[in-house]
Amino acid sequence: MNILNINKIALIVSTLLFLNIINCSNHDVNLNSNLSGYNGCCYTPDGKKITSENEFKSWLDENKMNYKIPSEMSLILGGETWIGSESGLANEKPVFQTKVQPFLMDKKMVTVADFRTFIEKTGYVTEAEKFGDGVVFDFEQSNWVLVPNATWEYPQGPSGEKAYDNHPVTMLSYNDVVEYLSWVGKRLPTEIEWEHAARGISLRDNPYSWGQELLQNDTTYMANTWNGVFPIMNTIDDGYLTTSPVGTFGTNQFDLSDMGGNVWEWTSDWYRSYEEYNQPYTINPGSQKVLRGGSFLCHTSYCHGYRVSARSYTPIDNSMFHLGFRGVKSVDNILD
Repeated sequence: MNILNINKIALIVSTLLFLNIINCSNHDVNLNSNLSGYNGCCYTPDGKKITSENEFKSWLDENKMNYKIPSEMSLILGGETWIGSESGLANEKPVFQTKVQPFLMDKKMVTVADFRTFIEKTGYVTEAEKFGDGVVFDFEQSNWVLVPNATWEYPQGPSGEKAYDNHPVTMLSYNDVVEYLSWVGKRLPTEIEWEHAARGISLRDNPYSWGQELLQNDTTYMANTWNGVFPIMNTIDDGYLTTSPVGTFGTNQFDLSDMGGNVWEWTSDWYRSYEEYNQPYTINPGSQKVLRGGSFLCHTSYCHGYRVSARSYTPIDNSMFHLGFRGVKSVDNILD
C-alpha cells in the first residue's frame, strides 16, 4: 500500500470515529430540542411572513408568474434561523441564531444519470478514477476498505453492481462536485443553508426533516437508514441495503427529498466548532468539509446522522460510496 492510501485510510478513520463512535449512542441524543424559537422563521423574497406550509404554497401559487424558479429547484425562504441542538452531540452546540437569505435548492440530490451527462459532455475524470480507488463499507467484514477502481459508475468496485441512473451519484470528491455544479451554474450549500432548509417552515424543532419518528404508524419508514443491529445485521425493512432512488421517502415542507438518510451530502463549509464559526479560518493539511444528512449506514446506536442538526466531516479528496450532493443558487435572478 502506498503512502497516499495510508494517509487516506488514516483520515477516513479519524472522520468516522468522531461522529459515528464517540458519544453517538441513542441515549446520548435527546430528540426533544425544546427550542420554541425554531418555529415561524420564514420570509418570502418580497418580505411576507410565512408560518405554515399552506401559506407558502398559496404565496407560490399567487406569485408563480413573478418568479422564475427552475422546476428542479425549491425556493427556500429566508429569515432568522436557529442552528444546532441543545440536546444533540457536542459538535451541535452551542445553539445559535443567524440570518439566512432566501435561496434556491435542488429538490433532489444529483443522480447518476445527471452526472453521466456531465461526463459525456465534458470528458471530466473524477479524482477516484485518478487515485484508482474509493472508500467502501465491506458488509461481510463490517469495516471500511479501499476498493480498487471503485468509481461513480461502479461505487462498490468493478465486481459490484452498476449504479442505477435514478440513485444519488456517489464516489465523488469535493472537487468533483464543485466542477459539476459549476458546469450547471450552481454551488454547494453552506451547512447553515442545508440545516435551515431541512427544518422546513412550521416544524423546525423536530429532530428530523419529516417529523418526530423514523418509523411512522409502525409501518412506514421515512428515510433510508440502517435497520437491525449495526454493523452485524441489516434487516433491510426499509427496502434498501445501500442507496435508494432519490425521492423515494417523500419530501419536507420545502419539497426537498432525502434531507435525512440515503447518502451524506457535501457542503461548502470547512468543519469547525460553532464557537469558532464566525472567526477567520485558515485552511491547513487537516482541514475537512462538513457533511450533512446521514446515510443508509446510519443507525441510532452508531450514527444518528439523519437528524437535521447532525454534523460530520471528511477530507476534500475522499470519494465514498455513501456520500452525494445537491446544488443551490441565489435568488438574485428569479424575478421575471
